[in-house]
Amino acid sequence: GQLRRLHVGSMKGIEELAPLLDAPRLEELELAKAVSLAASDPTHIAEHPTLLAFSWFAEDVPNKVWVPVVERVAKPNVRPMHAKDWFDARL
Repeated sequence: GQLRRLHVGSMKGIEELAPLLDAPRLEELELAKAVSLAASDPTHIAEHPTLLAFSWFAEDVPNKVWVPVVERVAKPNVRPMHAKDWFDARL
């Protein structure tokens, strides 16, 4: 597990994030648009041992769906950046 940053967009086939959250070194998680979450996903995100930042760009998602998740997770926002910038910072 080298995965450290994860951006998950609107993917209709995903029903939960648990398998993605098993990444042991994950530091940043960003959701974009409509992402299906299992009831346990917000707690799993909040309690992830290495996760430092979480954001949800919820452009087309009702507030009643995404706001409680962001409040439950209670982590700083992910810094917006291009993938190249992310990799350059780790060289």
